[in-house]
Amino acid sequence: MLHKISTPVLLAILLYNGYQYYKQWHLQQTVENYRLKRNPSIKVDHQKNLTAEPEIIKVTDEMYVAVGYALGNSIMLIGPTGVVIIDTTESLVAARQIAKEFRKITEKPVKGIIYTHNHADHVLGTEAFLENHPDRASVEVWAHHTLPLNFFHFMRVTGKAGYIRAMHQFGALLKTQQISSGIGHKLKLDNIAPTFVSPNKFLYKEKQTIKLAGIDIALMHVPGETDDTICVYWPEKQALLGTDNLYKAFPNLYAIRGTTFRSLKQWYESLDKMRALRPKYFIMSHHKPLIGEDIVYTITTEYRDAVQLVHDQTVRFINQGMHPDKIAEAISLPETLRKNPYLKELYGTVRWSSKGLYSGYMGWFSGDISELDPLTPIERSKRLVSLVGGTENVLKASEKALNDDDPKWSLYLSSSVVNTEPENTKAKELKAKALLDMAELQTSFNGYNYYKTAAYVTLGTLKITPNKDKFKAAVEQSTITELFYLMALKFKTEECSYLDKIVLFEFSDTKQRVKFHIRNGVMDVSGIYRDAKEDLKVTINSVTWKSILTGEKSGLLAAVTSEIIAEPGISDLRVVMECFDRNV
Repeated sequence: MLHKISTPVLLAILLYNGYQYYKQWHLQQTVENYRLKRNPSIKVDHQKNLTAEPEIIKVTDEMYVAVGYALGNSIMLIGPTGVVIIDTTESLVAARQIAKEFRKITEKPVKGIIYTHNHADHVLGTEAFLENHPDRASVEVWAHHTLPLNFFHFMRVTGKAGYIRAMHQFGALLKTQQISSGIGHKLKLDNIAPTFVSPNKFLYKEKQTIKLAGIDIALMHVPGETDDTICVYWPEKQALLGTDNLYKAFPNLYAIRGTTFRSLKQWYESLDKMRALRPKYFIMSHHKPLIGEDIVYTITTEYRDAVQLVHDQTVRFINQGMHPDKIAEAISLPETLRKNPYLKELYGTVRWSSKGLYSGYMGWFSGDISELDPLTPIERSKRLVSLVGGTENVLKASEKALNDDDPKWSLYLSSSVVNTEPENTKAKELKAKALLDMAELQTSFNGYNYYKTAAYVTLGTLKITPNKDKFKAAVEQSTITELFYLMALKFKTEECSYLDKIVLFEFSDTKQRVKFHIRNGVMDVSGIYRDAKEDLKVTINSVTWKSILTGEKSGLLAAVTSEIIAEPGISDLRVVMECFDRNV
């Protein structure tokens, strides 16, 4: 092909590509030099106090906790007949290291595993504790009864967006510039796809006493960071175990990675239940244990007071008609709480928490009528650029703001240009510099990580995409019913609202039948029309179908090899399938 291109044209192509490469390299070097000169991080001392080297901490002869192997801790209780594991971290690799260390302490078999809630850093390492188990089927895996559904939503329904924003919040891809994740050194990302071991025992009550490994322990429903949170109480040892309702940092009453509403009222009421037990030991799911009845009681009391203060003051100002941004600026903790090392705003912040509560109680509309039907960010940016006389003037103002130590304004101005001219090199440079400056202003490592990551995404040196192997594993582990529900979330209404078809899928290997109705721009999987005659019938086995969904196998090839049969014809199936986003 190249021999058909004339020398001048080929030279022009090479020069153009070379210039584009140089321009990108120069942009990255300019911003990196700026960072090194202007932004020596001041957060290292915080990191030393906040995180720990991997260690197994002996609390008593029967209680141990693994800290620092991953973002989350894993707790081991030793009973007469075996051990109980509480939480298993986010990493199979880390969990295997922990399991190995635990086995050095005792060779008693695992009798039970307890998930305190649905977040990945508490449930994805379970397989490490079950590998080579002599009677795996007998191991009881406990959780709140809503955990499976919550985990599915967290990992699959908003999974891609959640992953991208979580990588921003935890700074997991920053490498050498990642200092801390706020509640542990770093979110540990495995190269291997994790397997979620589903619970087989469920808590349906507010409190239930169970016997595991010969130990009588109580499971308590204590909603806070998640609605499915449970804690474990061992009365004989006066030990409170697990949960993310208390950190050695101000909590994520709202997480900037994106989260469903977290009820602050439920949160502090759950802390009341926990402190009322007057535990002598509190082994948390992050950080080192709290030991001493008075210490545990004082810290949990002040922690719940901080949560209630944000709740009550936000509601107070809501009823005064204040804007959520103004409310967020008006609320602060009193000195008595600010001096508590467990309430330093190193993870969540009072501002974000107040805004999260406002949204949960009042919804997205602030009450300011100008925000009811506003201009889109791109349209607003276009008008701003036009108003001040063009791109050059906006960038000059952005650079001046940066030099005047006003990165917030610089970021707004430079972002306005990037919104309208995504390839404007000067705008990207100023935006990245402003983001790096904003990172250094954050007390919260979540904020620090988010700004830093956004800077390198802006420069193009960092691209965040979900791992294909993990996506494949997620599809393989999903039920057929779950996969069709997820399909409905990818229906392209803007292109296919005209379509009105009832489609039946029959799976030859599992004998399952799934019928759905496409109409009015939605894919209805309710099954109400189960007796209606289908317009399209698809016969396939579940393995082939999952391979098509992951992109491993071509639907056309499956049709050619008769692995998929469509009636009346494959063209009818193609029309339907073209109405869905593929792996988006």
